[in-house]
Amino acid sequence: MKNNLLLSFFGDLEDKRSHINKLHSLDSILLIGIASVVCGAQTWKQ
Repeated sequence: MKNNLLLSFFGDLEDKRSHINKLHSLDSILLIGIASVVCGAQTWKQ
């Protein structure tokens, strides 16, 4: 399925954050980061 494409690339990554800091899944964070770069973001503030 297309929805699992991101997981197929990054599914083996270990999430090393503490349990307190896991409000959002690692998959969601990676998707937001990739989408930001594709849309032209160059800094954290964009």
